[in-house]
Amino acid sequence: MEVNSELKFALESSQDKGQYPNVFSADLGSDFHLKTKPEYFPVIKKPREVVIEITSFRGACAWAEHYYAEIHADGIDICSKEIKNGKEYTVTHGGYVCEEYSRLPKEKKGIWDSYYSIEVTRPVTQEMINANPQRWDGYEAGFWTNAFDTKESVIEVAKRIVAARFTKDWVVKIDDLTA
Repeated sequence: MEVNSELKFALESSQDKGQYPNVFSADLGSDFHLKTKPEYFPVIKKPREVVIEITSFRGACAWAEHYYAEIHADGIDICSKEIKNGKEYTVTHGGYVCEEYSRLPKEKKGIWDSYYSIEVTRPVTQEMINANPQRWDGYEAGFWTNAFDTKESVIEVAKRIVAARFTKDWVVKIDDLTA
């Protein structure tokens, strides 16, 4: 499968915090099922949300000058029905679900998580190293960093990642924690 240039850029600029597919469809995780717990089922928020969270240590830490972004997206809730006192309740299961779930391959567990998390990164350039060798000590051109010089640049890269990796059914929000 050929990857278009925007998706290629998005995948290179993404540091996934789990085993995720290249593209997130709005029904990702709907195939959840466990043989040993057939009463468990997925609950998927509609519409699903993607939140671009912008952070910085500027103003909180001496010499801090960078901005960071992390993309958080709704995963699935693993649920079952219980009857108590004649009333039916939906129960959400978190943490340890069962032995079968704990033995799933990472790529399956990743899409059955309650949320998805992607760190936004960019390559370090030789110009960056030359301009501030102390800051980039230990880095080489081509290494990846999550530190961006401006809020606008980190938001731009995050938006490009979301546009390429999430289908149009996702609702996108920006949460600027630096404001």
